[in-house]
Amino acid sequence: MSHAAAAISSLEEYKYKQADDCVVLNGRGLTIATIYAVANRRSTKVAIEPTSVDKMQENVDYLSGKIRDGMVIYGVNTGYGGSADVRSDDTVELQNSLVRHLNAGFGPTFPPELVRAVMLVRANSLSLGFSGIRPTTVQLLVSMLNADIIPVVPKRGSVSASGDLMPTSYIAACMMGRPDAQVTVDGAETTAPAALEQARLRPVEFQAKEALAGKMRRRSRRPLARGSLRRQRRHLVDAGGVDQHEVATGRLPSGRPGDDAGPEGRGEPTEAGPLLPALGAAVARANRRDRQESTRRIETEVNSANDNPLIDHVNDAVIHCANFQGVSNTVAMDQARQALQLCGKLIFSQMEEIVNVNLSHGLPPNLAGGDYNVDFGFKGADTAMASYMAELDVLTNPVTNHVIAAEMHNQSVNSLGLLSARKSQGRRRGAPHDARQHLVLRGSGRRPALAAAPRGRRARSPAASLRRRPGRGPQTRRSLVQVGAAAHGGG
Repeated sequence: MSHAAAAISSLEEYKYKQADDCVVLNGRGLTIATIYAVANRRSTKVAIEPTSVDKMQENVDYLSGKIRDGMVIYGVNTGYGGSADVRSDDTVELQNSLVRHLNAGFGPTFPPELVRAVMLVRANSLSLGFSGIRPTTVQLLVSMLNADIIPVVPKRGSVSASGDLMPTSYIAACMMGRPDAQVTVDGAETTAPAALEQARLRPVEFQAKEALAGKMRRRSRRPLARGSLRRQRRHLVDAGGVDQHEVATGRLPSGRPGDDAGPEGRGEPTEAGPLLPALGAAVARANRRDRQESTRRIETEVNSANDNPLIDHVNDAVIHCANFQGVSNTVAMDQARQALQLCGKLIFSQMEEIVNVNLSHGLPPNLAGGDYNVDFGFKGADTAMASYMAELDVLTNPVTNHVIAAEMHNQSVNSLGLLSARKSQGRRRGAPHDARQHLVLRGSGRRPALAAAPRGRRARSPAASLRRRPGRGPQTRRSLVQVGAAAHGGG
């Protein structure tokens, strides 16, 4: 499936998912659009598939048998991380201690929509039935989501090694009903015990491995990564997707503002054939491949069991260090930022070529709509575009270059996937500024005064002769000439 088709399919899936649709979790088939819908529509309810309930119960019964047999299992009767050499038979207190020592996050908090997505994704992974967790514990997570009881989770503190343990430990504290745990209910902040009591939900006492299973793996980074990818897809379809059509055909897609296509739906040829050179086309194809691969990696994580250890009751195995390194998410987010940066550079270059009098081939200086001696048109927007582009360049710096050891050097190579996802989210918020500046010039179908020249001839400013270059024809779309003046009141 092409990038454009995948983006449109995702947008349509989200758009046409009804508010009263129930999302049924079974560890398979969860999509970016579904996650986004549950995160942003509080009326969308979630349920666990009955067969998944049976699998989870079989799995926890298997784990209980292994504990009775005296098997040493990481995080069940051992310490954590660099303290894994200690042993304890008090499995309940080990889970409580895990939550307590990880509640050390700081800084601003995640938006409730993201925390909703985190809760959904983890419930989906747990429903596969390989995490050693009781169905009732997963059901509490789902019930909190349906009641819009959303834990308050700080953004900072995670190195994303075996998972985003620091921020997700706050979700576990709320499930325990700890008095110091804060939640939001319908946007109002309160304590976890009060919210659970009001919703008639009973706090959980985590049994062997349950707190570890609830926090293990990439709970926070994956929803943030998916949200960022989805929004990037939308912005690229809005601001850059049409360029790919122009690269391939030299035509404006039928139905776009400024398009003179007839009822047959033929696009209007541009004046100089394809707008971008072959290099631009190669960059566009590379961007699509990078984004498709990033999406594939993230969606694979959505529908996977990824604990350490995995409790595989089907094959009678307890698998330690399984799927432990989360750098695939980091690389996916780094690639997504790089792809978006290249798209931003293409847009920035287009802006320069229609605003810069030395490059615009006859357009008014700064696309001024009046007397260019006193009207400086888009000069300010041109400066702002340079600032936006510089910010995107800074945010492109790969996170994988900055990994350091943590936790008694036990986590010697971390992924920092949550940090990379947060950077991608920040970059995504910067990209629309570039795109919107671009769309100001492209998004109007009005016919300005500059278009009043005889048909077939380009209207020229008085200083056009100073800007014509020997041997080169006009390179800018007629629609841009029209819209440039329209944005300043022409027509």
